[in-house]
Amino acid sequence: QTSDVNYRWVELEPSPIGGSNEIVLIAIDQTDADCNGWIWNGSVWGNFKELENALAGIRDCKCMGVAYEQNSGEAMFVWGYNNYMESRKWNGTDWENELPAIDISTLNVRWISLKADPTSNRLMAVTIDGQSDLNSVYWNGSAWGSPIEHDDGITHIDKRCADFDWEPSGGRGLLVWSTAQD
Repeated sequence: QTSDVNYRWVELEPSPIGGSNEIVLIAIDQTDADCNGWIWNGSVWGNFKELENALAGIRDCKCMGVAYEQNSGEAMFVWGYNNYMESRKWNGTDWENELPAIDISTLNVRWISLKADPTSNRLMAVTIDGQSDLNSVYWNGSAWGSPIEHDDGITHIDKRCADFDWEPSGGRGLLVWSTAQD
């Protein structure tokens, strides 16, 4: 799946399960604007999955992410498609069905940052869209919640000027961003 394809964005994440050599990869290709996933089992790449075909011209932005739930060891793949955040899990053996799309914005999701709580199966996705909106979406370990808009006038849409991370003790995190001044 890598022949004659130029990848614009790639992200790796190692399994949190002790003794596992599994690493997941999500990538957006510059050639076809596809979002793809692979699994490294410690010896070879396999389990290729085309997550999305043609991301509607948002190749210049990292509108994808991957993170492992820390307790289950299952990997969550997320990507932006138009005004939606879409997702699918790798359960360690197989790809699960795509989860329901989450309507994030009125204009293309451009940037996604996905972070895992170090003490649970919780995840936090942070998105920036083409209308300068900053949103977050919380995964409670079994389902995505509703998106929360934090700002409708961030500084940049052509750069990722926001990020989130969990405190090392888990359960709480910090979201930071650059906002436009009136």
